Amino acid sequence: MINEDVLWTAEVLAASSSVAFIGEPLYRYIAHEGSVTGTFDSGVAIVFDNCRRLEHFVSGLFPGLEGDCASYCARACWSVILAASRGENKKRYPKVYTRAMVELSKREKDISQFCASPKDLILRVLVKMRLYGLLKK
Repeated sequence: MINEDVLWTAEVLAASSSVAFIGEPLYRYIAHEGSVTGTFDSGVAIVFDNCRRLEHFVSGLFPGLEGDCASYCARACWSVILAASRGENKKRYPKVYTRAMVELSKREKDISQFCASPKDLILRVLVKMRLYGLLKK
């Protein structure tokens, strides 16, 4: 299932005649119970689909922002891939884990480019070797 509202912000910005940056945070995200950002369950794989939709949207209307969009989606997907690779999640949600591994192979170039810290490099090796889930938090 794809959330039809996921592109709301991008669509509003695309429809705007101008956008002003004021340099002050006027919005705070509050993670509610059951939020994708605060929990891990079988629905979290929607991030992969939503990133594909966002990338398609941005490439069609704003080709100059494709790199920024790829960076954002690489980070969002990498976060889900890491969460899916944790031992308890990997066991409880094997379909999400399998999907995460497919997504890792599809996005490997972008993830390598945009998640390139030494820590991310080590984590990528552990995830690809299927050892990340063995680490204790």
